Amino acid sequence: MLSWVRPKKNGRVWLTALATVLILVTILPIQSWIARPLESRFPPPAQLPEKIDGIIVLGGIVQPRIAQETGLLAVNESAERIMVAVALAFRYPEARLVISGRGENHETLIEWLATIGLDIDRVEFEPNARNTFENAVFRCRKIRPAPDETWFLVTAAQHMPRAVGVFRKLGWPLIPYPVDYQAVDMGILEVWPDLAGNLSRIGDTLKEWAGLVVYYVMGRSDELFPTP
Repeated sequence: MLSWVRPKKNGRVWLTALATVLILVTILPIQSWIARPLESRFPPPAQLPEKIDGIIVLGGIVQPRIAQETGLLAVNESAERIMVAVALAFRYPEARLVISGRGENHETLIEWLATIGLDIDRVEFEPNARNTFENAVFRCRKIRPAPDETWFLVTAAQHMPRAVGVFRKLGWPLIPYPVDYQAVDMGILEVWPDLAGNLSRIGDTLKEWAGLVVYYVMGRSDELFPTP
């Protein structure tokens, strides 16, 4: 009889533990707790320089399938990157704007940039990079920045440490301009009933922490957790 009772009891224990984890993920700002060290590592520049030579935007902005089917610009939750980059491009009319991202629908993006009055001759795309490392390598090889050039790097705040580490490894010290902040100050028991969204955000943040370790082990960055 005990052999039949024990599995049922163990099953209830596992179900209770799973339910507890799901409840905690739903009501606690776990993602904010683990994302904040990443997002606070490189704060936005306190003072903008008088002149810059270019702006690099790490992609993931356009939803290519929707853009292809509709013929219209379709962006995702990372659209803040292109908004900030374009604002910087208008502020610095002589600067080059480089948009890097595999699978971006450049046609609709170019049309939108032209519509808002940006000179598209200043815009360059990097469609072949599959990851942050290739973004940096391909751009560095093509642009060959001079030591006295000043460039902004625009990407998600929690992705910035890994991106900075890669560009530094290549000898290209860009100025970090983080956007797309995700960490939010919330009370410990403040309910945020979005289980699927929370799990997705936690997964993305854990991926960034893992990426830092992988890039350091692979020699793509000289620092495990790059410093300002």
